[in-house]
Amino acid sequence: MSTGVKMDAGRWLLVVVILIAAIPFLRRLWIEGQAEWLRRTGEPAQAVVLRLEDTGERYREGPVLVVHVRFSTPLQGVVQSSFRRAMTPVELQSVRPGATVGIVYDRDRPSRIALHEIPSSALP
Repeated sequence: MSTGVKMDAGRWLLVVVILIAAIPFLRRLWIEGQAEWLRRTGEPAQAVVLRLEDTGERYREGPVLVVHVRFSTPLQGVVQSSFRRAMTPVELQSVRPGATVGIVYDRDRPSRIALHEIPSSALP
């Protein structure tokens, strides 16, 4: 009987370890899903990059950054917000403080934004 209890505890421990290991993946999946939803339903705007904040994380070929921007909306006026995104080395050359990038924002919550495009003229 105690062997069965140990097996059940071992299975639960395995489930907990797998769930903890999956948290970063699920978080990234959630963030990317929200950004894609905004790209489909959000309002486009041009934003000025204020600063870049390195998170210390890397994804594929580049660092994950928090990009702080400022943009204007017809109803709320000037809004400052940020988004988190993995940047490629080519994008890093274009997304710098003072650069203008295309974003999309949620009409109901303008602080919720996603990168829509980097101007092609800024890319090498």
